[in-house]
Amino acid sequence: MRPPVRWSAAWPAPPSAAIAKAEDAVEILVQLRSGERRAIVQAKGSETPNPGDPVILVTTGGKTRVTRAPAVSAPAPAPRS
Repeated sequence: MRPPVRWSAAWPAPPSAAIAKAEDAVEILVQLRSGERRAIVQAKGSETPNPGDPVILVTTGGKTRVTRAPAVSAPAPAPRS
């Protein structure tokens, strides 16, 4: 994964914003099951996935964020009779 980059959180800046806010961000390259690759740049949060971790892409209002997929446990074995 690339080191954090600086990016503008307000691009394009709304008319009322005099100065755009810059925050620490990370670029995450995701390969979908179809083989398609997407680069997502998002604000650096509390969780940063490691290469190979299963992730979920959450899109809201045209913005996409990468989050770690919940752990999947194996179903309990059926009781023997």
